[in-house]
Amino acid sequence: MESNSIMVRPYTASDQPIWDGFVRTARNGCFMFERNYMDYHAHRFSDASMMVFDGGKLCSVLPAHDHQIDGEQVLSSHGGLTFGGLVVGASAGAGDQLRYIRAVCDTARAAGFSRLTYRTMPHFMHREPSEDDVYALFQAGARPIRIDLAHTLDLTRRPALSAKRRNCIAKARKAGVEVRRSTDFESYWGIVESVLDTRHARKPTHSLDEIRLLASRFEQIQLVAAVVPSGAGEEIIAGAVTYQFDRVLHVQYLANSDRGRAVCALDAVIASLIEQAAEYSQWFSLGVSTEQEGRVLNEGLSWQKESFGARPTALTTWSLALN
Repeated sequence: MESNSIMVRPYTASDQPIWDGFVRTARNGCFMFERNYMDYHAHRFSDASMMVFDGGKLCSVLPAHDHQIDGEQVLSSHGGLTFGGLVVGASAGAGDQLRYIRAVCDTARAAGFSRLTYRTMPHFMHREPSEDDVYALFQAGARPIRIDLAHTLDLTRRPALSAKRRNCIAKARKAGVEVRRSTDFESYWGIVESVLDTRHARKPTHSLDEIRLLASRFEQIQLVAAVVPSGAGEEIIAGAVTYQFDRVLHVQYLANSDRGRAVCALDAVIASLIEQAAEYSQWFSLGVSTEQEGRVLNEGLSWQKESFGARPTALTTWSLALN
């Protein structure tokens, strides 16, 4: 759909080269918005991504999918990713962002969507400050419908570890725990699946095959494991999957086996990753600490992250009626 010089059209598979090239230079782009990442779960999400052109030049892209909620046709950015939102070029100003959001909403409305849901990228993920989309949503009449708390550590001014954390790390070292990169996703995924099933009665968001696929496509995704000697070899007893972004090292799928828990192996993993991240990142992200769509704070998990010096950051999902 066209609005003055602005034209919005759906993404198609043939657009992948220009989509990915744009994301890599955008002021709020990240590799999770590249198509080789987004499309790994194309069988689960009906893609409805949009591309915004101004004067014939690509100026913004919207990672999105369509689905129904209570009989409404909803455009969501993005239910299959940690966050979504309009990705904009480095030269775009706040006024441009207002026009892009309006054009996307007009196009979505004309396509039969009655609502837009929009999960904003947290500020620490931006290559440059890029919260003008939040203002544009507010101007358009959107309202927040979900707020999660994530925990992040500012590596330029991190506080000292708590005494308990220091003692746990010393215990892991005394037990001979070594922390290093691994490619043995199969062994580690057994730990992740067991922990999630036992403690939360759920499965990992990614299957073993999916996380292997993503790690093979993006060198920014790594498995970091705590290992100890076992027989003639060694055993993984804790670990984390890391995502390296421009200014952020994000960790997820943190897990301990029973043996790992007994020797504080996960503490050793987190401490090692913080030291590693401090060399080339500004932020260390430990992910969300809320459950049930943000309504419940997992205080134990929150405290554990805060004991490493991490502090809360709000992640907001907005909803905008289009009719």
